[in-house]
Amino acid sequence: MWGAGRGSPPRRSSTVSGGRTRCRDQTLGAVSLLRAASGDLRAADLLAGQALADVASVALLQDRTLDETHRIAERIQQALLNRVIVEQAKGALSERAGLDPEEVYLRLRRYARAHNLKVGDVARQVMDRSLDTTSMLGPDPDH
Repeated sequence: MWGAGRGSPPRRSSTVSGGRTRCRDQTLGAVSLLRAASGDLRAADLLAGQALADVASVALLQDRTLDETHRIAERIQQALLNRVIVEQAKGALSERAGLDPEEVYLRLRRYARAHNLKVGDVARQVMDRSLDTTSMLGPDPDH
């Protein structure tokens, strides 16, 4: 008998049979069945191998779905956080400059585009007071 600390299994001739793990038309991976003795695998072994491949396919698909769900949830969370900070910046700048919040948003967006930034990043800079908003809050150059 071989096992941990006992070396490798004895060398024998072997048979390999393989198949793909699939879901509809998509190949997800491959499964190999090994037999220690030469000769064809029994039908029961092939059936068991296919069952294992099917279970592996389901597990792979569930893992992919879970990963995608986490990525979507993170993007939604970030979008909500950005929306909150943009609303806070709109309120702060609106009160500071006496402008309508929608006008402030237009100016935030214009500033972000002019400086190749995201509106949420500009809003964060407004809220942490690392951005000089004088030019943004001055007279509207489009009016």
